[in-house]
Amino acid sequence: RGANVFRPSDHGQTFTTVGQAHAPQTRVDEHMIVERRDGSLWMLIRTTWGMAQSVSTDGGRTWTPGTAFLEGANVANKRFFLRRLQSGALLLVRNNGPSEKRSHLTAFVSDDDGATWQGGLLLEERLGAAYPDGTQAPDGTIYVVHDFVRAGEGVVRLAVFREEDARAGRPVTPHVRLNAEISRLRPPK
Repeated sequence: RGANVFRPSDHGQTFTTVGQAHAPQTRVDEHMIVERRDGSLWMLIRTTWGMAQSVSTDGGRTWTPGTAFLEGANVANKRFFLRRLQSGALLLVRNNGPSEKRSHLTAFVSDDDGATWQGGLLLEERLGAAYPDGTQAPDGTIYVVHDFVRAGEGVVRLAVFREEDARAGRPVTPHVRLNAEISRLRPPK
């Protein structure tokens, strides 16, 4: 149990365990790591009460004890997505609904390595939006996939936007495309 950190070698053929962070009350850690501007590694960890954070200053070998980053029902026990954008800002996609339900999947941007967040582009408002993951294309376009009603219709959706849209908290570029269906396991009821 713990948020394990692995390092690949041989072009991803083998992996070596580097270290492990611990946070209170985790069920499935589902953690993500970014390198901060000061060279330290910042890990966010999924917990039953919200999101924990831990820091490593030795390349991931040792980690500070997990402490609260975000708390509350709207973030508790939900997977999130974290990455550094080409601009140097951080992108965090997480559920931001009014309750413990998985809804209001929202993209936020930070210019200060996660100390504060701005924007809040709503990618999927409906109940059942979860498990975001994404990438940024060379032209700056951000692509985020997430599942929707996994236990029901089993839909995978795509959100396309740019950093400016996430910062503004609304579509401000012509690149925005939300709720595009990629695949579906079952027909709608």
